[in-house]
Amino acid sequence: MKALHLALPLALALLAGCSKNIQTNDAVKQGVVNHLSQNKGLQVASMDVEVTAVTFKENLAEATVSFKPKGSTAAAGMQMRYTLERKGDAWVVQKKADS
Repeated sequence: MKALHLALPLALALLAGCSKNIQTNDAVKQGVVNHLSQNKGLQVASMDVEVTAVTFKENLAEATVSFKPKGSTAAAGMQMRYTLERKGDAWVVQKKADS
């Protein structure tokens, strides 16, 4: 019985440690790219996508993302703002702000 009292807190600590840290620009970028890939008329592979700013608050991320055609200058691109929500170990776009 005493072993069970010791094992339970240890198991909970291990499970908490397994949660993946996705509060990164790369994880946010992947969420935006996944969202854009659902648009059949958009060729995401032909664009450079960069998260230029992001803030995290609990399970939400507010991100500014720049897009430009591959190989072009920044002047040929645009920026969009997105709100993403954490779903498991990934970010999912909830809404896009008006540009």
